[in-house]
Amino acid sequence: NQLTDITIDNQYSSICGYTETDLRESFGDHLEGVDWDALRHWYNGYNWTGSETVYNPYDILLFIGKGQVFRNYWFETG
Repeated sequence: NQLTDITIDNQYSSICGYTETDLRESFGDHLEGVDWDALRHWYNGYNWTGSETVYNPYDILLFIGKGQVFRNYWFETG
């Protein structure tokens, strides 16, 4: 019954979020015209290994769904 925390393993470090490549390739149409620096500032904050940060998936989906409005969506879901 011992769990292995894979988030601190380089092989799986981006499994719990979207990488910027994921966003550009999978959500590019929905993020057309977005200010990428602002998007990084607001939602690209998870990093477990120091090698790659990932975007909060729920915040990204709400950001797209609400018409690209920057807000602290995580606060509303807590």
